[in-house]
Amino acid sequence: MTRRKKNIASATVAALSDAELINAVSEIVAEGQPVVETIAEDAMEIIAPESADTAAPQDEPATIELSAEEVAEATLETEAQPEAAPESDEPVSEKDLEAAVLHLEAIEVQEPEAIHEVQEEQAEGNNEPETFDAMLDAVDEEEVDTMLHAIGKEIDERADFEKWKNEDNANIQRTLKSARQKMVRPGVARVLLAANIDPAFMNGSRHDGSRYNVYAIGKFADIASMLGGGALTNAINIACMKSLFRFRAAGLDFTGELAKAAASDKVRVEAALRKHLVSHTVSASTAPTQASSTMQALQTIGAVSVQGSTRNPVYRVTDTPVARKIEELLAA
Repeated sequence: MTRRKKNIASATVAALSDAELINAVSEIVAEGQPVVETIAEDAMEIIAPESADTAAPQDEPATIELSAEEVAEATLETEAQPEAAPESDEPVSEKDLEAAVLHLEAIEVQEPEAIHEVQEEQAEGNNEPETFDAMLDAVDEEEVDTMLHAIGKEIDERADFEKWKNEDNANIQRTLKSARQKMVRPGVARVLLAANIDPAFMNGSRHDGSRYNVYAIGKFADIASMLGGGALTNAINIACMKSLFRFRAAGLDFTGELAKAAASDKVRVEAALRKHLVSHTVSASTAPTQASSTMQALQTIGAVSVQGSTRNPVYRVTDTPVARKIEELLAA
């Protein structure tokens, strides 16, 4: 590169902000062109070209080998320079020239990482919150059949366990049969894949001697079916979930006692709280079991988190795509 091209490259670098320089270099690199040469040639097109007869002999472009320490030093030195160089007829000093060339080479060495990081930051600033629909669309269809078999296997295993535990409990077997009919469907399999839920939770132990609440499996199946394009049919689910979002909208905590009151209109609560509740009509004695299984299912699917104690839980709606989708479907 001639001294004049180097001087022009140096002056061009000094006049550009870091953001402008990175964008310029990004375009040059994408075209597969040498950075320093291309910037110098672009800058020279702006000035009047010299005649071919008086042009100075061209030097071969110099290749500068830089260590990681030199790259960092050159970048820091350039960032400390003012954003725009003052107009002057004086030739660029050797020190300024070397700093400019080093800065250009440093950016070229950092490609594609440096440009990629800038683009990622810009993209993140413009991103809307991820939607559950987008997560469903991203599911690999080849994994759906595998998930369907896994869901059926886990439900059948739980049914066998419950039969071994108490073969006369027909109610539990009906619950698991209904759960199987709802969950062994492609739409629900996509929901579990999108939400990254392992169907083995249905046979997991919560504590010694106790497996996952079998009635929560039925409630989970109902919620997952809704998310997979089916209908939400369980009355306790409907009452508890609608109440949950209404209390959040009012800025109030949704407690275990309020979940019971959502399951049963016979559970007493303050009048100021009652107006936010959507209540079903089961007896007050069955409300605790009905409410806790729904809230456990919502926790499993990732729509709520639980604070407080086991005896006095407080349920919080999570800031997640699945919670936003549930709220959207309930409002439809």
